[in-house]
Amino acid sequence: MKKIIEKDQFSVGYEFGEEEIRNALSPEYIEFLKEAGYVDLDKTPNLFVAANLLRMDDSVKNSCNASGIITDI
Repeated sequence: MKKIIEKDQFSVGYEFGEEEIRNALSPEYIEFLKEAGYVDLDKTPNLFVAANLLRMDDSVKNSCNASGIITDI
């Protein structure tokens, strides 16, 4: 696990490599992550977890929109 510290809130958190993920999680949970749209280890071998809850700023809203996540509440 690599801790990332930057000024952008998308850059503050933890990045887990594919080997770490596969060693820590069951194949069933890895499949759940893929089906739920969190991460597909076959396409993106890393998983980034933000250190804090994300604030709804323009960068978060743009990323949500690009991922098809509805942000209008």
